Amino acid sequence: PPQNKTWTTFRRFPSLPPSSLPHLQQSFNVHPMRFTLEQVFTRAKARAPLIFEVPQRLGVSESKEITEIVGSSGTGKSEVLMLLAANCILPVQWQGVPLYGNDASVVFLDLDCRFPLSRFTKLLAARVAHLGEGTLSDEVQQQILRESLARFFHIQCYSLAQTLETLDKLHKWVRADNSVRLLLIDNITAFHWAERAYGPNATSDMYTRLSGLLSRLYETLQLKIVLTRVPLRSADVASKDFLCREWMSVVRLHLYSEILPDGKLHALKTSPSHQDTNPCHFLIGDCGVAFDM
Repeated sequence: PPQNKTWTTFRRFPSLPPSSLPHLQQSFNVHPMRFTLEQVFTRAKARAPLIFEVPQRLGVSESKEITEIVGSSGTGKSEVLMLLAANCILPVQWQGVPLYGNDASVVFLDLDCRFPLSRFTKLLAARVAHLGEGTLSDEVQQQILRESLARFFHIQCYSLAQTLETLDKLHKWVRADNSVRLLLIDNITAFHWAERAYGPNATSDMYTRLSGLLSRLYETLQLKIVLTRVPLRSADVASKDFLCREWMSVVRLHLYSEILPDGKLHALKTSPSHQDTNPCHFLIGDCGVAFDM
């Protein structure tokens, strides 16, 4: 390459943990691609804003910050992530039938290793069937599902080391594939107590390293990032959860998920630091999360 330009070399799909999808593993032999730094930033700016079926007052679609959803187990955090994933991978429309998707790719980092893939597939199928009822044939609906799921990259990580390595290599991959516009991480605190066993400063170091990698993904590629975590203290002091200074400076939009006493209705609200703390209620059905807009 010319001497007056800075080049970065990487493979389109870098090596990821063995648990990643087979079509990622089959892509390791792709020839390296080269881009100038100017081209990298141009491609990042080309990522159009994503449109989500989430109440506007929560700020998820409009936010230019990394978003985290905090809540105890069973409060619907993973269901909200599946809604965002479905919004991302479904097409905008098909043969004139609106499907309200973004026709983009999403990477789902499953740190709990409990992602319900069958549930997600049924959710997509129910949504496509509902929107295309009487218009799209069964064959067409199956084709939509196949093409949509091809844009969904599910990666399981079994340790902090795997998570850090995956995020590092993900940065190189996303630079080459401009269709990836959303990164979802389920339970960023999955390895908190395992790391804490190594000493009082181990968890702080963990979140500092994670913060640096997430910040690089967001700032250099303008990748939309939404993650979940469980409160490390009791629910009544969740707003005082302090992971580390670097984490709080990177993750600025905090949402809190809870289940109401009736056991069916869920609520998602902004953190106490926001003026608008009006909760957004939602139900979880066959088509996934349905907000009371």
